[in-house]
Amino acid sequence: NESKYVRELIIHGGVDATHAEDRRNLIRQVSGIATNINQMAKHCNEIGWFGSTDARRMKEALDAVLELLKELIERWR
Repeated sequence: NESKYVRELIIHGGVDATHAEDRRNLIRQVSGIATNINQMAKHCNEIGWFGSTDARRMKEALDAVLELLKELIERWR
């Protein structure tokens, strides 16, 4: 966002651009996983069934989100 960039330059004399690409990549990955989770939930609602395969896939997707968030927290400390 251009106005935020200019505001940071004026107030602080610089902009923190560290890890910008990493942040974009992680956000993109989390967004993709969230989309997959939403699609699985929609499918289960449509067929009226949530079986063990669905539960396993949902858990794997949520575990992936958790791992990405842990990585994000560790990198940005």
